[in-house]
Amino acid sequence: MTFSQVTDEVLYTGLIEMQEMDGEFMRMLQTLRDEMQGPLKVSSGLRCEDHNQMVSTSGRKGPHTLAKATDILISGERVMILFEKARQIGFSGSD
Repeated sequence: MTFSQVTDEVLYTGLIEMQEMDGEFMRMLQTLRDEMQGPLKVSSGLRCEDHNQMVSTSGRKGPHTLAKATDILISGERVMILFEKARQIGFSGSD
C-alpha cells in the first residue's frame, strides 16, 4: 500500500476539521518511503494550531499546521540514510 492509496485516512494530531495532507508533500513522502524500501513509522502529521504551539518550536504556525510535515520514528544507522535521502528528494527541515 502506498501513501496515495490511503485516501480515507488523514494524519492529524489535535482537534481539527478533517483535511488532507498536501499532495506534493505526500508525493515526496512516498518517494522517501520507496527509497527507504519499506514503511515509515509516522507518529504525527497534520496538527491544529493550539496543539502545534504546545509541542513545537514553530509556535502556532508551522509546517505541521499546513499539512506539509510528519514526524517519523526511526533509529540507528537508518537515521542518517533517511536524512540524506530526504535531502536529495527536496525535504528542507527537521526538528
